[in-house]
Amino acid sequence: MTVRIFAAEPADLPRYVELHRQIFAAAPSPLERGGTAEQLAAYMLAHPNQARLLAEVDGGTVGLARASVNPQARARGGVYAFVAVREEARGRGIGTSLLRAVSGWAERAGVDALVSQLAENEELGLSWARRRGFVEIGRDACLALDLRSVPTPAVEAPEDVELTTLAECPELIRGVYEVLLEAEPDVPGSEEIVLPPFEEWRQTEFFWAVKSPEAVFIARTPTEVVGLASLDLKADGLAVHVGTGVKRAWRGRGVATALKATQIAWAKDAGYTRLETSNDTRNEPILRLNEAFGYSEQPGVLTLRGPLAPS
Repeated sequence: MTVRIFAAEPADLPRYVELHRQIFAAAPSPLERGGTAEQLAAYMLAHPNQARLLAEVDGGTVGLARASVNPQARARGGVYAFVAVREEARGRGIGTSLLRAVSGWAERAGVDALVSQLAENEELGLSWARRRGFVEIGRDACLALDLRSVPTPAVEAPEDVELTTLAECPELIRGVYEVLLEAEPDVPGSEEIVLPPFEEWRQTEFFWAVKSPEAVFIARTPTEVVGLASLDLKADGLAVHVGTGVKRAWRGRGVATALKATQIAWAKDAGYTRLETSNDTRNEPILRLNEAFGYSEQPGVLTLRGPLAPS
């Protein structure tokens, strides 16, 4: 058996996306929800510091991998990575070959560790990772809201606070950045994250806002942006919470509640049927907020860190 590992070029993205869909459709994981080939191409253009790999055996595509530099992984001393192989092709060393390729990319990026995430009920994947030296360094609670079974919530913004979107007010993007400068270090598990300078952040880390500015909800006063909450819009009626933050001086005044209610109302009106989110289990305020809106618990997610595979 000869395994060929190669970087996915733009022409390869449709089969990357299809293989991704096939593998994760049967998996219990709430992670790595894929988009279209067009969305992936746009994401790769906005995030050049990443790798998408495919594995072929006898002309058939049987596995894939991804590695990317992001602040969360960097704060944990590594790059984010995952490896996935078709069920019928497992146990033949294909995953190990992909892991070596990802490790080589990470080494060239100047790091000596990989950071990944797996659902706590993915026993085979966790066993595979642990045998290769990966250990748990964090745990997130995962929650979901069935929008078909909940009423549209009332939105009550605090006095002097207006709710809008980045699509309606694109000039507020710097204010959004300033909120995150305060909010990110206060999130359990993200204490060591340092955001890049504004222009770099806008071009890379804030890609989801460029992709779906209508789903980036902003709380503002006449003089400043005080909070934000964003959704990553997926296929099949799914939207995922990917960013919520409120400036310290405005916490405990109902800003986050108003933003969450706005997200739910907007998603229902836009035809989405399910919202998903994950939060560090130590982040009690956001967990209480989600519980108050009726989110139900799903299999949790483990963050793992491990060594690079030897070449």
